[in-house]
Amino acid sequence: MVCQFSGIFLWHRKLLIEVPKSTSREIEEYRELTDEELRLVRWLLENGEPSARRYLDHLEDLRVVSKCACGCASINFVEESGGMKILGDFKFTHRAGGQIGVFAFAVNDSLAGLELWSIDGVNDGDEIPDPDQLEPLHFNRS
Repeated sequence: MVCQFSGIFLWHRKLLIEVPKSTSREIEEYRELTDEELRLVRWLLENGEPSARRYLDHLEDLRVVSKCACGCASINFVEESGGMKILGDFKFTHRAGGQIGVFAFAVNDSLAGLELWSIDGVNDGDEIPDPDQLEPLHFNRS
């Protein structure tokens, strides 16, 4: 989980981000994905980076192994850490205001998690958005 490092995402689009597991705040939670989570992850893979589609076959056996302790809706599907590859990167407006980023990511060629993070610091990404709310996330790097 990397939500407490949300400032790093200003430059994440083409980078592999290494976040040591020891710095993350996670709560173990072994369960199946909710229908909302599964629908969102599928949509992110179908509409994200072209290489993301190869992870669609991971969905059948996907399970949650942990969630973020900060209260956001971020979840992990694997217990390993390492270089993170962003598979689909989008944003939406939180029901209470504020911009939330959402992306699916892979670690070591495994579909590894779903991340929700605050773009503007107004809300913490505590809701799973309907895919109809999502729009591509683009950063101005000039």
